[in-house]
Amino acid sequence: MRYTKLLALLLVVLLIGSVSLVACGGGTTDNPKPVDPVDNGDVIDDNGNNGEEDDVLIVPGMETNVKLSVGDKMPDLEFPLHPCSLGIETSISEYMEEEGLEALVIDFWAIWCEPCKEELPFLEDDYRHYKDKGLGVLAVTIDECAQEEEIDETLNVDPKIMKSFKKLEYPLSESYITYDIPVDGNREMAKSLGVTSIPRTFLITKDMVIHYQHTGFDESKVHALTEKIKEVLGE
Repeated sequence: MRYTKLLALLLVVLLIGSVSLVACGGGTTDNPKPVDPVDNGDVIDDNGNNGEEDDVLIVPGMETNVKLSVGDKMPDLEFPLHPCSLGIETSISEYMEEEGLEALVIDFWAIWCEPCKEELPFLEDDYRHYKDKGLGVLAVTIDECAQEEEIDETLNVDPKIMKSFKKLEYPLSESYITYDIPVDGNREMAKSLGVTSIPRTFLITKDMVIHYQHTGFDESKVHALTEKIKEVLGE
């Protein structure tokens, strides 16, 4: 009986020790405390699916419930063109009609967005190759009209942009970005299209239907965009 009591006391001591060890954070590391996942924002691939992308910047204050997918019709939106001081305003449908376009790339970027700037020369490359076939490009900056000089400086001398042009083997003496730059300083255009992260790129057809979209930048995505452009233009 005495041994039975001693054994029971030993078991109680061991149990209390185990509970204290766990409470203090000791013991096995097989089941560590879960770490909150990093939020990369709404990352959309060419089919409108969520994915993962490192080169995406979430834009505070651009939350929206709008979700546009491939096959959806894009709303017609009005916007001023850079430089705002010229007072030129148009809309997506007017721009497509005036330019006689069969397809239009609409990209969202900002002067502080490094992956955005890296992507812009690839869009310029597509524009130069296919503008005579009916392609237009609008690179929408979400910067303010008041930042006109900063936008100009970024487009002309930014190292990220120059690096991509060099990769594309463009002569340094050339004028670089030649497509139009809408200005969406109040972010209303972005919110209307469900843009919460940049860069965000759409390809729409003449009837304003989304044919392709992606969020984030890597070269595989811009190559996929080029193939979709060829598809729309019948290349």
